[in-house]
Formats: sequence, structure tokens, C-alpha cells
Amino acid sequence: MTNELVTGEVFGEDKEGPRAFLLAEAGKPFAALRPALDAAYSRLLAALRGVSEAQASFKPGGEDEDAYSIGQIVRHVARVQAWIESRMRATAQGNDPERFVSEIGREEKPLAGSTHDLEETYRLLNAAADEIAGREDVAKTAPHPFFGELNCRGWYRLAGLHAEDHARQVERIKAIPEYPKE
Repeated sequence: MTNELVTGEVFGEDKEGPRAFLLAEAGKPFAALRPALDAAYSRLLAALRGVSEAQASFKPGGEDEDAYSIGQIVRHVARVQAWIESRMRATAQGNDPERFVSEIGREEKPLAGSTHDLEETYRLLNAAADEIAGREDVAKTAPHPFFGELNCRGWYRLAGLHAEDHARQVERIKAIPEYPKE
């Protein structure tokens, strides 16, 4: 993993830098990409440790994803990880991804339930990488709405960047003076 914030302090500040990074990373095998995903996921789980339901519901203000509560962030990351896993599998097999339909992350539930979904989608991401490693079609791509065409490895690496961005977001929320103490 790089020591720099690949996507900037806030997602969307830069598009070309992260795109170039993802394209370069997409040339590496899954085994070389996994440590970055594991580190990002660990950082996100560490940021969630000890968060109460009241804290998980706290809304920081802002717009779009910046306004998400910690609970919404967890549901969002779980949902996106499921979406990435489906795109990884399709492109690895040389197919176009189907329209993504999943209930993961749609239902508002207690933080423990959303964290369980997050853990499950993380497990599924790694299971997909393990299953397709060495047999993947790296020429087949699918579009990301912000970063453009990515192959299955690029999608896998994106999962780590996404988790890292949202781990930083949780940390920023917890540093807001109005954030509930319990």
C-alpha cells in the first residue's frame, strides 16, 4: 500500500490520480493486492470498535456521503463490497456484469447487524479473489461511474481504497466535538 492518500482526504477530490493508481494495481495478482484490502478493512473495523448505537446514529451534517452517520457508512460499505464482488466475478469470467440487485445494506439495522453484513461481504470478496486467481480474464473490464473501466483486479483493489476512505470518514466523525460521548 502507498503511504499517500490515493483518493485524497475526501473521496472525489481527484479522479485521475486514483484511476492511474487502480490501473497500475490491476496488473498485480490478487495475492499482492490482498494486504492492502486487509489493512483497510482492519482500519475500518478498528474505527468501529466501541461505537454505541447512539454514536452510530449521529449525523455529522454535510452533503451526500459526507452526511452519513457511522451506521449508514457501514451499510454503504457492505453494499458496495457486494457490488464489487459481483463485478469481479463477472469480469474475471469474461462477462458483462448484470444489474446489481441485493438487499445488503438496504435495511436499517443495529450496528452489530450491519457490521455482520460488512464482515460477510469482506469474506465474499476474498473468497471470490481466491476462486478466480490465476484463471481471471484481465482484459475484460466493467465501468465504474467515477474511475472508468476496471478489470477484476482493479475492482478488488478499489474495495480497499473504498474501505480506507470510509475508515478515515468514521475517524473524522468521531473527532467532531458534538459526537456523542456514549
